[in-house]
Amino acid sequence: LDRCRADLNDLRMAGDWRLYVELLAHSDGHIAWVAAPLNVHRRHAASVTGALARDQQALEIGRVQAAARVSLDLDGAMVARQADYLREVAAG
Repeated sequence: LDRCRADLNDLRMAGDWRLYVELLAHSDGHIAWVAAPLNVHRRHAASVTGALARDQQALEIGRVQAAARVSLDLDGAMVARQADYLREVAAG
């Protein structure tokens, strides 16, 4: 938490993602893909995601992506996927 506290104070939507990047960067942890839906994510106007403007969402996602590029050994394909996703979010 100390290593990413400044980011966590400013990220309303993507703080959990920032924490995951930090945990992965400083552990032997791994990420696994599970195709089955394991929870329900609702978006509505009063939710944090719904209340943030699209440009603010894109800004937060971009900050977390930048932290991942600095902290993790991402290959070119993953960096390209990051950019594609950020463009998708920004476009709405």
